[in-house]
Amino acid sequence: MKNRTLLLLAMCFAWPAFGQYPPLWIPRPATKLEIFAARTNAVLTTENYFVPGISGDDGCRVRFQAIIMYESGREAQKVRGLKVEIVVPQQNKEEQNVILYVDFEELEPLSRAITTMLDVTQRGTALPNPIAKEVSYTTTGGLTLAMVQRNKERQLLLTHSSQPGIICAVSQSRTITDLKTSIETAMQEIR
Repeated sequence: MKNRTLLLLAMCFAWPAFGQYPPLWIPRPATKLEIFAARTNAVLTTENYFVPGISGDDGCRVRFQAIIMYESGREAQKVRGLKVEIVVPQQNKEEQNVILYVDFEELEPLSRAITTMLDVTQRGTALPNPIAKEVSYTTTGGLTLAMVQRNKERQLLLTHSSQPGIICAVSQSRTITDLKTSIETAMQEIR
């Protein structure tokens, strides 16, 4: 009887209100920005800086904001990074979007990954007549970039690892270069 009472008390205090079901899954913050933003009992300041976005095939868009976060009174301890929003239009429906974050320390490797993807897909392969080639890179926050090449055509796919249905495909080489430039601009803005 004592164990049942303790279990019932634990259940009452574990959930927001008696009778409500607990959430099935609450994602843990993955990036330093998300962890910092989840802080409680602190006055947090967020500075946002515009960074040019890109438009992809079929009307999708990728928006960027360089972010600096800090706690009031502790301005020297700043967390920096990039907010990425992927917006995909839907026929006769509301747009789908996903917001994710890339920490400052990951911006340079992300820029280098795009350079590598462009280089690898331009070079030939060890075997003749490959059907397709894919090169991918995923950040801690779940931003996944995959360069897919079929014959002589290539596409850069941007998506979130936990929401693979929201994809922005970019075919234009100039737009892919603009994406790399936007990431480098963000690094300069928040350095």
